[in-house]
Amino acid sequence: MNRRLFAFLCLFVSFPLALTAQTLDPQGAVKAAVVARYHLTQATADDTDVVTAGDVITFLKSGMILFTVTGGKLGHTLSYHDGKFNLGGFSGFSTVMASGPNSADRRTFVSGEKCWLIDVDVKPDGVYLLLLTDPINNIRYMGTLKFPVDKKQPMPPPDVMLSRISEVISASGSGASQPVAAAPSAPAPPPPVPIAPPPPPPDEPAAAPPTISLGQTKDQVKAAFGTPDRVVKLGTKEIEYFKDMKVTFVNGKVTDVQ
Repeated sequence: MNRRLFAFLCLFVSFPLALTAQTLDPQGAVKAAVVARYHLTQATADDTDVVTAGDVITFLKSGMILFTVTGGKLGHTLSYHDGKFNLGGFSGFSTVMASGPNSADRRTFVSGEKCWLIDVDVKPDGVYLLLLTDPINNIRYMGTLKFPVDKKQPMPPPDVMLSRISEVISASGSGASQPVAAAPSAPAPPPPVPIAPPPPPPDEPAAAPPTISLGQTKDQVKAAFGTPDRVVKLGTKEIEYFKDMKVTFVNGKVTDVQ
């Protein structure tokens, strides 16, 4: 065979393979989209504390079961499909777990409770979210929330998986912020005209009660509520106790208020 023809045939065959290698992996695309929507929290190696806070994750549905960190992570995966939580794939067992009393090694969470997202894994059979809570009565809880897919079918696109995940959790923080439209420019003021002196101002209304929100610094909280009655420091976390309120800080910012 002519050498030039042989070289051309080799190039022709290898060109589609090169394009395939450069194609974006569907599982990687889904993971990138989830991490962009829900910013991860960095935990310690033993998952006993938070190192760097990410977005605050809020449960939108009741029934999510998490297990004590000391109980280990293996096997503690809860699947969400068709609006229901299933533990280990056994729907009957999951119903008992979700409706019955909590045992010593697990807790069932309700809508409105909060946690952290510390890892995301995408496999052919679904998207796995590893969740960790702040201490509740000095106990942290952890578990994996799985959004299953048919592994015999192609991985659904990122927007489909994000839609499923958004049924169960929401995020508050930098990952959940949305751009705000710029306010329209104000019209030019009319030319000044002579007016009579204004009457004396009325008595000023009572100042609004102080408020607190996630992400505020310790200085902002102190300016609004004064010096706490008691302070407990746990590594990167600090808990300040006021008369009728407990405020948790991680890396100097508010992460929980009770």
